[in-house]
Amino acid sequence: MEVVHHIVVLGKENNVNDFTYDVVGSLCENNDKFAVDRKLPKIDSEF
Repeated sequence: MEVVHHIVVLGKENNVNDFTYDVVGSLCENNDKFAVDRKLPKIDSEF
């Protein structure tokens, strides 16, 4: 079973989702991936 996380870019909830991102981070394991190839609005900051 695949779990789907709802992800929004704060302040851009109504923008067009025209950029593809992988959303990753540390939750339970070293390589947690919250979303792969997810369409989101452009993210201006680099993390």
